[in-house]
Amino acid sequence: YLVGCELLNQPLVLAFYSVHWNDYGKRYLDELQHLYADIQVMGGQLLVVSADERKELETVVSEGGYTFPLAIGQDHQIARSAGLYAESDPLWDRVSGIEENAPPPAIYVTGQSQHISYVFIDHYLDKAIDARELLTEVYNAGQSSSVDLTRAIA
Repeated sequence: YLVGCELLNQPLVLAFYSVHWNDYGKRYLDELQHLYADIQVMGGQLLVVSADERKELETVVSEGGYTFPLAIGQDHQIARSAGLYAESDPLWDRVSGIEENAPPPAIYVTGQSQHISYVFIDHYLDKAIDARELLTEVYNAGQSSSVDLTRAIA
């Protein structure tokens, strides 16, 4: 899935995922799938980013029945840019049962201005996504984008 200009014209919910999170990963993707339609209703778009192998991801997506867009970032470049991934701070040092270094679960919401208005990072894989807070931020990011556009037109 290519990230096109249409994603930049609305609030973007950027969610990081790894197959190496084991059972937590399935619960996390299930939560995102559950929120996907609501994110769209609030005027946003969800994009899940992973650095895992395409075949592994395709298996996870088909088994889970996930319908949201998924992007593959090679060698954790996107997670590295977001400050989520570093060889010097492996996830397995913080969370038992993790056998590969991976970024922690994280969700960012950005509006048209590319300003990040919401951040969720689960460093220890022990939190749930606050759906109300996330959806409120998506809605607010969409409203501020339309206000900015209205001012630009006027």
